[in-house]
Amino acid sequence: MTLDESVYIRRLTTLGDTQPIAASADIRAANGSKLLARGARIDRSVLERLLRHKLLEPIDRTTRLAERVDRTTLLETIARLLDRDPTLAALIACLGGPHHDPRRTAARIDPPGVLGNKLAVARHLNPALFEHGVATLLAADALASARALEPRDQERLALAALCHDIGILHLEAASLAPSQPLHPEHWSQFYAHPRIGALILEGEPQTRGRIARAVLEHHERLDGSGYPHGRRGKDLSRLGILLAFTEFIVSTSQRLGAHELLTIAKTQDAGFDRALIGQLIEGMRERVEWLPAPAPRLETERLLSALDTLWEVVEPPDAGDRLLSPGLAEIRLMLVRAGLAPGAMGSDPELLGDDQQIRLEQEQLLREALFRLRRLRLETLRRAGERSSRLEDWIRRSGELLTAVRQALQEQQPSATALANG
Repeated sequence: MTLDESVYIRRLTTLGDTQPIAASADIRAANGSKLLARGARIDRSVLERLLRHKLLEPIDRTTRLAERVDRTTLLETIARLLDRDPTLAALIACLGGPHHDPRRTAARIDPPGVLGNKLAVARHLNPALFEHGVATLLAADALASARALEPRDQERLALAALCHDIGILHLEAASLAPSQPLHPEHWSQFYAHPRIGALILEGEPQTRGRIARAVLEHHERLDGSGYPHGRRGKDLSRLGILLAFTEFIVSTSQRLGAHELLTIAKTQDAGFDRALIGQLIEGMRERVEWLPAPAPRLETERLLSALDTLWEVVEPPDAGDRLLSPGLAEIRLMLVRAGLAPGAMGSDPELLGDDQQIRLEQEQLLREALFRLRRLRLETLRRAGERSSRLEDWIRRSGELLTAVRQALQEQQPSATALANG
């Protein structure tokens, strides 16, 4: 896989309008001729002129942003996140224990080489993406501390967590607004972002090897249901397994909240280490009591109507379909375990009554099932070659039904990045 720099360079050019950029080394054309001397200032016009040439080195290796991300930037961002986000603070305390210092490892990290530049581009042009990386660093470091990883591996995991989504900076689809529909070609781009991130990290001496591999694996699952390679637990690295878990819980808590994370974590025992899930549930159960709990948004009848519609989607179109059937089976199992199968107590409005907590958990699981089905449908469109007529019918019908469920749940369409990271 070769790295396409064109999208990232356009973002760097945009940043050059407001942030000083300088040549960190002589910039040369592929034939060796010098185009710009070290130390020269670079603005949009200079950068566009340089990019008309085939360069000897990627532009990111020969430029330096004045406000690149360093340990000072990280510590300032950490303080701000912990101060404003009680859910993140509770998560760090749950994973790291009472004596964990969330700033200790970050104080030793100075993103090397091009990474400081790329993180600066994210910080200025996509602050949510940058802050997600810092939040994942905090969670991964807390988990590593509690599991007594040796200090070097703890730093490796923290740096992998910080940089795990830098591949998204190279995706055209990352610019999509949440209101824009996510098409299969967009999903194909997001599907590749772990590989792009790993490729960038393999190009840096300080991050190649274990750190790059962890980034490659940060969306894999122990049961083989993840991406980009669908590897199972025995084929995954220790750092990759820990990063995948922390990325999942940070993404879920940012997308939904602490109470929803606790509900959804109970359904994840196949994809993640059960001991990690148990630690999370036990530690967060007490802490969420101190956080404001959301109220159910739907009346019981509307919730159960949406559930009935969802069950039409989770029935597989072809029992022999190796792509779709396992994913649908996993979602059906989640609903059955929660008592949301047709005819179960949880789907009977008379038995359900007015129990706010039960309704809230059911609503949370229904929204999660909708989220997973959207991703599964996109993945089916991306991977399926020749499709049977039954599979084509399911793809068409599921699109209509999922739209109806989303409208019934009064659910906003998730951003493309949220779908990739959920």
